[in-house]
Amino acid sequence: MLKKRKKMAILCSYFKGETYGLLGPQMAATVIEQHTPYDCIVIAVAKEDDKQDLKKALANYFGPDRPIVGFSTLSGRQDLFELSRELKHNEAITILAGPLIIHHASALGDWIRKVEQAQNRRFTRLGSIIEWW
Repeated sequence: MLKKRKKMAILCSYFKGETYGLLGPQMAATVIEQHTPYDCIVIAVAKEDDKQDLKKALANYFGPDRPIVGFSTLSGRQDLFELSRELKHNEAITILAGPLIIHHASALGDWIRKVEQAQNRRFTRLGSIIEWW
């Protein structure tokens, strides 16, 4: 009997009419599937897409399991950040991928803190809606 695998989804920004690939998110999904006990799908989301339909599709995909949803290539889209916030509020695990993530214990994190101190400022953090793995 095959062991049931856990599920994960990666959502990424898509702009209708644009020609570009989803190589990064799809490669991430492949690595996840090959090196973890998770099946992983990639969903390209256009700004025009109905978020209620998307949430229903995610609920169908995950069933009774706690959703794990990664966000990649957000392109500064506030609607995707808001979707992440809403999913997190509803007990999903949300993961931000890409160049915006800086682990608190990394050398880059240390550098950012030094810049903040030198410039007497604090960059916005999204830790309230994003899980840090």
